[in-house]
Amino acid sequence: ETSVSELLTCICKETGSRYDLLQLCSGNSILETGSCLRDCARALNQGSLELTLLKATREIGPAITSEAISGRPIEVLDGVPAIGDKCHFDRNYTFLSLGGFCKRPRMRYLMTSNADKSTSAEEVMWKLTARVPVIVWLNFRGEQHAMLSGVCAWLEAAEWQPTSLESTVTTGFPNGQYSGPVFVKRFGPGLIQLMGSNCDEGTYFVFIELQ
Repeated sequence: ETSVSELLTCICKETGSRYDLLQLCSGNSILETGSCLRDCARALNQGSLELTLLKATREIGPAITSEAISGRPIEVLDGVPAIGDKCHFDRNYTFLSLGGFCKRPRMRYLMTSNADKSTSAEEVMWKLTARVPVIVWLNFRGEQHAMLSGVCAWLEAAEWQPTSLESTVTTGFPNGQYSGPVFVKRFGPGLIQLMGSNCDEGTYFVFIELQ
């Protein structure tokens, strides 16, 4: 049941290579990182796989980049924050718990500006550009943020799925500790548009899991 992603992670640990610069191939086929090796063998009608490791010979840029439509600071961090770290560039709110996000080794955090919170739910707030397949997780401030701010309309239209992943817990104003529902969606390489938060209490949090 070993996955392509797990094998690449082991190779990175042994060789010090960057995950997003590696690919596994069998014959002329590039193996999808989210699949398991047994399924790859079945799909290729092979009893076993002879694997070839491809590694980019030069820097080709980060696996995922970000842009705020407002022009405010935004950055994909190389990992998740620690307990006590700031949630935003422009606020002193901090993480009291990282919930289920700290248990995933390929997870990244999108550090944003909380001043983007008033962006209409009908407008794009942030853009991501991925060079690899990713899973994007949206962690809302609370149930009302996800259900009553107009956000639920674009979540449903874009087929974001609710998940049982444990929420982060953060400080904040005016209602003290915040935690809320988590939604998830898979994306292939390309442009990812995240719509407006439309919430006076703050933006949602974005976590990105490389595949």
